[in-house]
Order: sequence, then C-alpha cells, then structure tokens
Amino acid sequence: MDASRWEWIDGRNPAIRWPITEIGDDYEGIPYLRPEIAFVLKAGQPAEVSTNDRAVISGLDPFSRRWLSRSLARLDLRDS
Repeated sequence: MDASRWEWIDGRNPAIRWPITEIGDDYEGIPYLRPEIAFVLKAGQPAEVSTNDRAVISGLDPFSRRWLSRSLARLDLRDS
C-alpha cells in the first residue's frame, strides 16, 4: 500500500486512489480499513468470495460500490 501526503495509492495501479484521511475508521476503538479498499487489496489473491464478503459488498453505499467496481476493472488480474 502506497500513500502520498494526501492520498492512499494502490501499488498495482496508481490511478486507484482514496483520500488518506478517509481510508479507515474505528469501531469502539478498533481501527479498520474501508471495506472497498480492503477488497481492492484482496483482489487477485487465491481466495473465494465468502458469504461475509458478499454481505459487506451489498451493504456498501452506491458511491463506494461504484468506486470498488471501477477500481477492480482497472486492475489487470488475468495473471494473478
């Protein structure tokens, strides 16, 4: 995972970015990464999409789902 001063930048495709101040949050003091960023990082790894993954994806707001879809389309996963 790369980052500029202002943006998180995907290491495989620098066109995939997110404001650094918004890449995560915390729940009751436990930090977590935005789900859409986690899915981009997970993309191409040899793992099946789980029921939990599907539930998280279906719970994303429209903007986040579009961003995830566009980001995955930008990755060349054919050789992964």
